[in-house]
Amino acid sequence: MATDVPDNILQVQELPEEVTSEMLEALFKQFPGYIQVRLLVDKRLAYIEFDNDSQAGVALSGLKGFKLSPTQTLNVTYAKK
Repeated sequence: MATDVPDNILQVQELPEEVTSEMLEALFKQFPGYIQVRLLVDKRLAYIEFDNDSQAGVALSGLKGFKLSPTQTLNVTYAKK
């Protein structure tokens, strides 16, 4: 479940089937504090972990609405604590 309460873990929902953990890592590792991606392929969901809430917030701001394709955008929120 996603929330607006800051957390060091981001949740990405409604991912296209062709998205891989390597693709997500390439997007998120450009932000300071990146630790890892955990992709749940069967649920089309991923969790991206950062060192702290503020670093996760910078990544959230930078990638919210990022276009994965002409028709699909990245659905990024804070993960629920």
